[in-house]
Amino acid sequence: TDDNGCSTTESITVNALPAAPTASNIDYCQDETATALSATALTGHTLVWYDTDATTALTSAPTPTTTTAGTTTYYVAQSNDNTGCEGAQASITVTVNPTPTISGSTSVCVDATTTLTGSGNPATTSPWASSDDDIATVSSLGLVTGVAAGTVTITYTDDNGCSTTESITVNALPA
Repeated sequence: TDDNGCSTTESITVNALPAAPTASNIDYCQDETATALSATALTGHTLVWYDTDATTALTSAPTPTTTTAGTTTYYVAQSNDNTGCEGAQASITVTVNPTPTISGSTSVCVDATTTLTGSGNPATTSPWASSDDDIATVSSLGLVTGVAAGTVTITYTDDNGCSTTESITVNALPA
């Protein structure tokens, strides 16, 4: 009301904030090619991406780096296209698992064995594989058996799905 006794009424609409978008954590192996992160927004909403500090807005979904093992968390919210209201952030944790290692002797004679050891926990199914069973076989426990002279690649996969290889030389028996 003003000095003349006149008054006016203003209607204000308070819009609800949208919920956080749907997002899932993701795992990579070290040095694996990563893709841009993704999340699902409601119809009529636009995703708003944030860096690891949860405050720096990004122009698009980030693509995580996988050169170093560790964990990084990014954030994403959604904004209502009609009201411009932005809701709560969802976090996306990116875990980069280290590349496993293989230790043990890299040579074996025909008809002899050597045991390789993989770092971390082995995959539950087929953690070890030989590139050529005609040269050397490998058991699920890493026991390599020389079959014929040559070179073979042994692959070890850990329970994170990360793998590494080692070249094994199978030496012929002396004549």
